[in-house]
Amino acid sequence: MRTHITLRALSSLFVVALGIMPSVVRGDCSLTTTGNIPLPDLGTGTYQGFEGGLYPNGNDTRPAQHLAAGLSEANQVKPLDATGNSDNSHGIIGLISIGMSNATDEFASGGDVSFKPQADADPSKNPQLTIVDGAQGGKDAAAWADPNNDAWANLALRLSTAGVSPAQVQVVWMKQALENPIN
Repeated sequence: MRTHITLRALSSLFVVALGIMPSVVRGDCSLTTTGNIPLPDLGTGTYQGFEGGLYPNGNDTRPAQHLAAGLSEANQVKPLDATGNSDNSHGIIGLISIGMSNATDEFASGGDVSFKPQADADPSKNPQLTIVDGAQGGKDAAAWADPNNDAWANLALRLSTAGVSPAQVQVVWMKQALENPIN
């Protein structure tokens, strides 16, 4: 899709160069609200048929059983050897990202404000946690849904380069979307 972006940028430059539109375009900032209510504030109200709130019945407070299930899952994350067996001494906890350009920007490639650089610099980070940016520009949800897509081979290479086996990956930060959706 870089070609698409490049062609769009070039066509904009030609339009400006030909004087068809002013070189300075100002946005309309008069709209300060959409009138939509944020999901956490919607309560039992609905938006396009879906109830508000972050949890069932319009609630924003995490249900006790949800918290217990999350803690149970978190307690299963332990350092593993390359074959996936528990190894508290030398094992690795692998955390990866999966998604397209937005995901890699937010996770790792967006500079010091990205998640990975901040997490890696945090002195309280578990030294056995290895964070690998697997998200890739141009690799949308459809690409990741295809087990034969080269996104998976690239992820495998990134894991190998970081010294992490697929069996050691236990946590996934995922942000998926469809590239250029029509609707």
